[in-house]
Amino acid sequence: MIDGADLARAIIAHPNDIERAFAAYEATMFPRAREAAAESAAGLELAFEANAPQAMLDFFTPKG
Repeated sequence: MIDGADLARAIIAHPNDIERAFAAYEATMFPRAREAAAESAAGLELAFEANAPQAMLDFFTPKG
């Protein structure tokens, strides 16, 4: 939903220049997407480690 809200804000800020609106939107979206992609890749590595599924179970086991 945040992507949709950010895109709407960018279009409102640049109503007559859609390319500029997209560039403004992408400037906020790409860093957020990069972080989410890195987290996803880390999860994928956990799922396929040599000791899987134990590594995944350890990740979700509360510490304390």
